[in-house]
Amino acid sequence: IIELIKLGIEQGQYRTVDQQAVAKYLYSLMTGADFLTTTTSTHIEAETVQAELDCYLQARLLISDDDSDPSGSGGS
Repeated sequence: IIELIKLGIEQGQYRTVDQQAVAKYLYSLMTGADFLTTTTSTHIEAETVQAELDCYLQARLLISDDDSDPSGSGGS
């Protein structure tokens, strides 16, 4: 996961982040959801996990148009 994050940063797709921390979070999310589903009667909808993961990635990792606008106006 760390190598994928490094590559994304080098290619300008990801923000400069603490790669180890982000990788640990993503790994914990994946293994935690799997563990919870397999060891309890709790059923986690894949769509729910995917939606939260998408929010995290948008907020923490992916570079958006707003990131390239030094005024912070979002290009408006």
